[in-house]
Amino acid sequence: MKERIINIGPRLKQRRKEMRIKQTEMAKELGVSQTYLSNIEGGRTNCSITLFVDICIILM
Repeated sequence: MKERIINIGPRLKQRRKEMRIKQTEMAKELGVSQTYLSNIEGGRTNCSITLFVDICIILM
């Protein structure tokens, strides 16, 4: 079975910017580094489901 990977990082970044949340502020609230959040948004790394849910809650 082929694994299907969807890059959601750019959409997360777009929504964060729409809400006028700075990357550093969001990273602090999530308890991660700004670099790690940047890598998620840039599609360079994946995050856990738990972190993804926390991101979604912030961006609702």
